[in-house]
Amino acid sequence: MSPSLKPRSLMRKPPEGLFARLLDSLTDMYALVLDEDLRVSYANVSFLKHFGLKWEKLIGRPCQDLGKPFLGTDNLVVGFCPEELSPWYPARTLLTREAQEKVYVYECTLNHLQGSRGTSWTMWSLRDVTDRFRLESRVRQMDELERNLVQASMDGVIVNDMLGNVLIFNDGAGKILGYAPEEVIGKIKVYQFYPNKTAHEIKRLIYDPTQGGAGILENYETEARHKDGSLVPIWLSARLL
Repeated sequence: MSPSLKPRSLMRKPPEGLFARLLDSLTDMYALVLDEDLRVSYANVSFLKHFGLKWEKLIGRPCQDLGKPFLGTDNLVVGFCPEELSPWYPARTLLTREAQEKVYVYECTLNHLQGSRGTSWTMWSLRDVTDRFRLESRVRQMDELERNLVQASMDGVIVNDMLGNVLIFNDGAGKILGYAPEEVIGKIKVYQFYPNKTAHEIKRLIYDPTQGGAGILENYETEARHKDGSLVPIWLSARLL
């Protein structure tokens, strides 16, 4: 029986154990394993494909040879080697990389792997969170815009959760009720702005489908309690979000 030989250029990589197969199954994580001398011991399929690298040209090379493709949050140029930053990266470090006229955002971690015979490795893992990062940034921008619009409103706007905790209290509400936002948010329940049983009646009407639809109350004439204890006539519109 003659042995079956393959040219080295066709061999993907030597590690074929359970750990290697597990990492190869992670299509959303790019994994690079370095030995004690910071030489490349393993790279999963996703890593090779994403960074356009060939395994036969990667195995055994110092991680410094892979260059410094990333930019840290403090504009520090970094590469694939853990020695380039001290202390090592925390559980959630964001790095950016520009390639093919696109800016990628990665969530990066470093983990120590200890072998049974005293050997150790370092696993660098990256996840492409570009789309999530952009979505989160967009949500933050929209949230800031909405809050600015609320604050700019001439009407009093109060937002509370289902337990009555005030989450938003704009300047218009402050002019009507005599409170500053910092006196209200997280300190006063919304029902305290109304005379006895008025808050309960408002809640009942909000859920009454005959009052503009379930979850909606429009132009309800009532009174609110000012900080000084006096009653202020108001038109109240409310809706569940």
